Amino acid sequence: MPSTTRRTTRQTSRRTARQTALETTKWTFHPTVQDATDTKKGIIDKDALKCCDYCDNENAGFWCRQCGEARYCSASCGAQDWPHHGKLCASSLGQFSLFKRPKGHVRGVIFDINSHKPSFIWLDTTNFPLSVAQALNIEVEDVQPPSDINSDIPHRRMHHGVQEYYPHRYSRSEGQGITQFNRSTATLGRPGLLKFHYCSFLYTGFRLSKSGRSIVYEDITMKDFRAIIDFLQITATHPNNIIVDLKRFPVPTSVSPANKFRPWPAVKINCGADVKRLSCLSEGNQWALVEDIVVPPVSKEELLYLPSLCGLHWIGEFLVDESLATREKRNYGGRIFTHVLTRDKTGRQRQSLNLHCGSLYIVHKGGAPIHPNHILAFFEFTEMALTEIQKQITSSSTNWVPEFHEFLPSLQQLRPWFTRKKFSEFWEWWMSNPQVEKMSYKHNVGGSEWYPFGSFFDEAIPWSPYSFTPKPRPSRYARYDIYQYLGLGLPYQDTGEWDISDYDIYDEDTDNGGVKEYRKALKDVFDRLADSSMW
Repeated sequence: MPSTTRRTTRQTSRRTARQTALETTKWTFHPTVQDATDTKKGIIDKDALKCCDYCDNENAGFWCRQCGEARYCSASCGAQDWPHHGKLCASSLGQFSLFKRPKGHVRGVIFDINSHKPSFIWLDTTNFPLSVAQALNIEVEDVQPPSDINSDIPHRRMHHGVQEYYPHRYSRSEGQGITQFNRSTATLGRPGLLKFHYCSFLYTGFRLSKSGRSIVYEDITMKDFRAIIDFLQITATHPNNIIVDLKRFPVPTSVSPANKFRPWPAVKINCGADVKRLSCLSEGNQWALVEDIVVPPVSKEELLYLPSLCGLHWIGEFLVDESLATREKRNYGGRIFTHVLTRDKTGRQRQSLNLHCGSLYIVHKGGAPIHPNHILAFFEFTEMALTEIQKQITSSSTNWVPEFHEFLPSLQQLRPWFTRKKFSEFWEWWMSNPQVEKMSYKHNVGGSEWYPFGSFFDEAIPWSPYSFTPKPRPSRYARYDIYQYLGLGLPYQDTGEWDISDYDIYDEDTDNGGVKEYRKALKDVFDRLADSSMW
């Protein structure tokens, strides 16, 4: 990794050649949509160019020694930005140096579907529509009218506007396999947390013209590139906003930094398509069915059906992916956490598990930690219980599988099997059985470094699923949220959807299988978040 170097006062201006000042060429977009660019975002903020590319600190006196374009407030910020900056650093010295600009061109950045990393590209401003269309490998009339990204990343300080271009109403083309996705965007964060795209994306800079009636195209800078990555990580995630990078996740506008916003631990259950797509990003290794993630606090109230019968206060969020066909959303492990009302042959509504639910994540209603092994154990417990119920109903020895048993048994048939006592006993047997395959991160990309609690999960004995349980208290008791219980500070006050202090949490056994260690692991992660330069 190239080192950073400090410059003198006379050397503190950015290395940028004079930018092309041609006003936008008028072109006709798809008739059903309009240009969504907020031209006011093109108002120039010259002081922003003096800020750190990584954290926006105004005291940015360090520069990338290799390209001379990227600017940082410290060597530490330069090192943290290198995994992304390094993808374009060398090319900014060669063909795409701002001092080697072809006449009448501006520099953009493209995330091409046929590439494994983003790259710079020269765009002809004399025929800008055609240049954009050719870069995206589509016809001019098929270009989605641009929109600015500035509005979606208000926590970043931008020196001008940045536009985004991509194909209009893009979707997977017929015959395009699920592994033929845009890897240059999918690998900008931990694999699987960013949405899978099936098209290319192009970004250009712009500023408001002197007349204020149009925009002028400008070069994409290294500072823009860092902002584009933040934009993709924050807005291009799954609809339920899985947090891609703790240090880059912005504080919600309704919560001040002093209140220390806390994300929640969760467990993601991958569908068949996601396992296949993620496996091709892990050098051919089979991706895990379940993995730990972090998410913003969830305000949803409805508990998962089968876990709730066992006294588990788990909530499920579905990760909708419209690019997948129904058969590709098959989730054999996740089906037991979903249920829908369907009609049988007699027309009567009955509970049924949704085998084609796609990927989903499980979170505790109070924000308490869930171990991936809790999910695996409950899956096997459910398989066993439903098999025994199936034997009682049909007098058959056939194991229960979705194809053989479309509908769930009645609540009266489920209750004797799905109890807290039975699952607690099963958990103890499951954990003590050496033949049971438990969760491990060793086969995933980058090992535990991709996971907030990965190394802890691999080394510690998982706690009981009932170690953190909501317990109502008389009104005379003060209310405590999960983070106060974990020793992570006082709960913040907020009247919006982020309030998670509706539950009191107690621990049945403070020495239960690693609870204390897990508290410390959570605290370490959240302390790093609170101390990050983004606060």
